[in-house]
Amino acid sequence: MRLLLLILFLINCFSGYTQEEKARELIQILASDSLAGRGYVENGQEKAAKFITNELTMYGISNRSQRFTYSVNTFPDSIIFSSLTDTSILAYNPGSDYLIHPSSTSIKFKKKEVISLSIDELEEKSLKLKSKKVYSISRNEENAVKADKFIASFLEEIKVKKSLLIVQDSGKLTWFPSQIQSKNAVVFLKKTLGNEVNVQW
Repeated sequence: MRLLLLILFLINCFSGYTQEEKARELIQILASDSLAGRGYVENGQEKAAKFITNELTMYGISNRSQRFTYSVNTFPDSIIFSSLTDTSILAYNPGSDYLIHPSSTSIKFKKKEVISLSIDELEEKSLKLKSKKVYSISRNEENAVKADKFIASFLEEIKVKKSLLIVQDSGKLTWFPSQIQSKNAVVFLKKTLGNEVNVQW
C-alpha cells in the first residue's frame, strides 16, 4: 500500500512539473515579440488567437472563433478631441491619432488655449501648474526619460485638478492598464496640435 502511494505521489510530482514547464513555454510564446505583444498593432491579437487555436486543436478541443469589435475608448460616454489652428479644425481619431492615459479623469474644455512647455521648463522648480489648464509637451527618444517623469508627476499632482497634458509623441501609441485614478488627464497625440482644443471625455 505504501509503495502504491509512493508511486502515485511520484507520478503526480513529475506530471505537475511537466505541466508547469509547458505553461511557462506557452506564456513565453504568447509574450514574445513574434506575437507583437498580442496587441492590435502588427496584428498581434490575430497571431495570438491563431496560436491558441492551434494549441487547443492539438489537445482535441474544438475551437469556435468569434469576431467582435471593441473600442479603445474606456470612458462611458463619447470622446471629443480636436484642436483649432488659425485656419482650420483638426479632428483626431482615438486609437490611431491619440490614446488617453488610463489614469486620466473625465475632462471637458471648449476652445481652451494650449500652454506649450519645453523639456527644460519641466525641470525648473519654479514651474507652477494651475488647475483647469491645458499643457503640451513634446516627447522623443532624446527626452523620453524627462518627459515620462513629468507625465507621472502630473498624474500624481495633488494640488492641480482637472488639467490636461497633451504629449506630442511621434512614436508608437501603446495602451496599458493603470491602477490609479488621477485628478488630471494625459493624452498621447501623434498628430499636429493647434493653439486651442476642444476636449470631452
